[in-house]
Amino acid sequence: MQLPAADAKSIQAVASVHPEFAQAAINAIGASQVVLSVVGRTPEDLQQETETAARWSKVEDELKSMLQGVSSANLTRRHRIGTSALLTYSLSKSLVRSPEHSALLPHLALMRKANRFGRAHKSAQQPQTPAPVPAPKTQV
Repeated sequence: MQLPAADAKSIQAVASVHPEFAQAAINAIGASQVVLSVVGRTPEDLQQETETAARWSKVEDELKSMLQGVSSANLTRRHRIGTSALLTYSLSKSLVRSPEHSALLPHLALMRKANRFGRAHKSAQQPQTPAPVPAPKTQV
């Protein structure tokens, strides 16, 4: 079940009550028929749900760890691809100076167009106009 971020945030504080507080409340439910009838949950039911939540917390931790491992592995793959692409770009720039490597020219043009490193893009290169100089104040 997925919760919208706002809903998850709104229930976070109550979901984070201290375990000793929750256990004391479960014990209080077992000690009073009035509390049991108002709460509507048996101590056994709440104790079982507490144990289930603890087990699922371990699963949650393992899944987070697994996701971090997958993300790190994919970042490493993209880094290797990027390193190879940048090396190819640098090498191609040198090789196209010779006519026998002219087949690289269209590829180099595409790499130059998509290059985020080095030169700034045209949209970022807007001429800057100097700020107007304030006129000096004269005393009357």
